[in-house]
Amino acid sequence: MPARGLDRSPQDIEPFDVVGQRSETLPPMIGHVGLAIEAAKGKYPSDPIPCRHMYPPLRRSSVSLHVWGSVTLNQEDIDSMEMYLEEIRKEYKRAKVLEDSRRQYIALPHVREVSDELGRTLHRKFSCAGLVLETYRYAEIDLVNTDDEAFPRVSKDDLRGCYPVDQSQVMSGAGLDPSQTEWPVLLPAYLFHSLDRPDEEIRAEPYLPQKGDWFFPRVTV
Repeated sequence: MPARGLDRSPQDIEPFDVVGQRSETLPPMIGHVGLAIEAAKGKYPSDPIPCRHMYPPLRRSSVSLHVWGSVTLNQEDIDSMEMYLEEIRKEYKRAKVLEDSRRQYIALPHVREVSDELGRTLHRKFSCAGLVLETYRYAEIDLVNTDDEAFPRVSKDDLRGCYPVDQSQVMSGAGLDPSQTEWPVLLPAYLFHSLDRPDEEIRAEPYLPQKGDWFFPRVTV
C-alpha cells in the first residue's frame, strides 16, 4: 500500500494506519507518529486523527494528519496489535507509570525493557516510532530493519525536527548521549518509506533506511 504526504486531496483512514505529524523545521521532518484508532472517510491535511501514540506518555488523542501510510491488515493482524497495546497499557498500570513520561519514553534504542533487581521485566519504554514499529512486529509485520550495521546515523542538525538537541539533560534522558554528534535513531519517516512499497514486499522484508530517509518524501541532503 502507498504512503504519502497529504496535499489538497482527502484520505480515508483505517484502524492501525500510520499517521504522521510534521515538525516546523524546513524542510519539514515528520516529528511525531501514531496509530489510527478508527476508520474515517475523507480526511484532509492537518485534520485531527484519533490515535494511540507515545506522546509521551502513552495516549489516546489526536495527531495532525500530515503524512499517511498503510498496509492491508487482516483480522488476526488487528487482534494481535490490539493485544500488544493493551499489554503495554497494563504494564504501565502495574508499574504505576501510566502518566509518567520519563519512565515511558526512550529515543535510543527505540524500545527498552525496564527490569527489577531480579531481572524481571516491569515495563517497556518506547519512542513514538518505536511504539508503532513494535506494535506491527507483534503482528509479524516488521517494517524497518533496525539491526543491520548499515542502519544510518543521524546528525545533530538533522535531528532538530524531532528532538531538542540543545537540551543535554533531555537528550540524556532519552538515551541520546549529548557528547556525540550523530546517533542511529529510528525516525518516524522510516516507517513511511517502508509503507511506500507493495504489501507483499512489506510483509516479506523489512525496509533498511538510507541516508536522506529522515524526510518523507525524500529530499536531497
